[in-house]
Amino acid sequence: MEHDVISWIVAGGIAGWVTGRLMRSGGFGLIIDVVVGMMGGLLGGWMTTVIILGASGQFMASVVTAFGCAVLVLHLVRPLKPDYD
Repeated sequence: MEHDVISWIVAGGIAGWVTGRLMRSGGFGLIIDVVVGMMGGLLGGWMTTVIILGASGQFMASVVTAFGCAVLVLHLVRPLKPDYD
C-alpha cells in the first residue's frame, strides 16, 4: 500500500507539471501546479483502489487513474486563480 501512495503522488506531480506546461496561460506556477497535481493523484489513486477495484486494486490502473484525476483537478482549480491585474 505504501508504494501505491508514493506512486500516486509521483504520478500526480508529473501530471501537474505536464498540465502546467500544456496550459501555459492562467497557471499557478510550477510549484502549485505540481502540488495540486499530487493532491489529484492521491484522490484518483484512492478512488481507484477503494471504490472501484476494492482494497487489493491493480497497481497500474490506480496510477493511470491518479494521473487522470490529477489533470482533472488541475483543470477544475485553474479558474479559481485570483486575477490581480
